[in-house]
This record gives sequence, C-alpha cells and structure tokens, in this order.
Amino acid sequence: MNNLLEYQLKSIDYRGTLDESQQLALFHIINDTYNKADENRAYQRKMLNVAKSRIRALHNLCEQENKHLMLQMEKKYERLLTNLQPYYFFYAKNDEGKFTSVSDSVAGMLGFTPEEFIKKYSNTFSYGLMCDIETKMLVSEYGYNIPYEITLEDKKCTFSLGSDRISSF
Repeated sequence: MNNLLEYQLKSIDYRGTLDESQQLALFHIINDTYNKADENRAYQRKMLNVAKSRIRALHNLCEQENKHLMLQMEKKYERLLTNLQPYYFFYAKNDEGKFTSVSDSVAGMLGFTPEEFIKKYSNTFSYGLMCDIETKMLVSEYGYNIPYEITLEDKKCTFSLGSDRISSF
C-alpha cells in the first residue's frame, strides 16, 4: 500500500471498514492532497517557464556573441586575403579535384578572369598531384594542403608562375 494512503487511513482511525464520518474525513484528506499536488505542479510549471526563458535568453546571448566573433574573423580573413592578392591567388576545389572558385587576383597576375582560368587549368590542378595513396587521402578526405610544383603561363603565354604563389583556401 502507498505510504501516503496508509498515513491518511491511520489519521482517520481506519480499521477495515469506514463509517460515513470516516469516509468524509478520508475524502477531505484526499482532496487536500490533490490540491497540494496541483499547487506543486503549478509551481513546477512556473519554475520550468522561468528556466526556459532564461535558457532562451542565454542562447540568444551566445548566438549574438558567436555572430560577432564570426564577423570579426571574417573581416580579419578578408583583410589578409586582400593584402595578399597582389602576390598570390587563391583557389578552392571540391572532393573530385575540380575548381569551385578562384580569387579575382588571378586576373592581375595572369590576365585570366576566374572563369577563364578554371576552364584552362582545371585538368592541370585536378590531375596534378602525383603522389602516394596516403597523401591523396590527406588532401581529399582531410583537407590538408600538400605543396606541389606546377608552372602556369599567363594569358599571353609570356610569363610563368611557380607554385609558391598559389594557395588553396
């Protein structure tokens, strides 16, 4: 038997059967217990709502701080790229080794628009790595930059550029 029910029955002097006054007393005790439980649930609901609103406020604060930090990092990275563009051009490739983008500085260095450069040199870069299987895995699966030699001609075929001026990002 439930401890609370046993306590309530003892409080009305229960001895196996209930007379009418004992039944009324038991119903009164049970009703009081239900009312207290309702009050406790209401208090718990209120506390949960307070906790929920505080968690939401904390989440919003963290989200704002993260956005602020991301903007700072983006600006820093953008300044770095801008300062390096006269001397380097940057590219990104997908998992298949195909270009996804080339920085605009390729125009100043080689005379190609990014689209022209991608069209002309996509096979050179995608098949340019002659290396062992472990190195290819480091590049394709884990995104490591492995330096390699490559020579590129400018649009007029008068100038070549070594790999020390090319960086993936």
